Amino acid sequence: MASLYLIDGITSFYRTFFGVPRLTAPDGTPTNVVLGVARILLKILREERPDAVRRRLRFAGAYPRHALYPDYRRTA
Repeated sequence: MASLYLIDGITSFYRTFFGVPRLTAPDGTPTNVVLGVARILLKILREERPDAVRRRLRFAGAYPRHALYPDYRRTA
């Protein structure tokens, strides 16, 4: 049976930004997110060996979840 891994892009970016020690390029650009996301992806590929991986980025606006649960991600 084929396997598919879905990765929440924004959550993984946030997690690695704050969870990986601060690393920067010579010009001061933060690079710790790149390292962290690469580690997550490589770990999944190495340990789980999925047939496919997809990263999903969420942006502002309505999603199908809002129709099912109107308070989803509500910013009161």
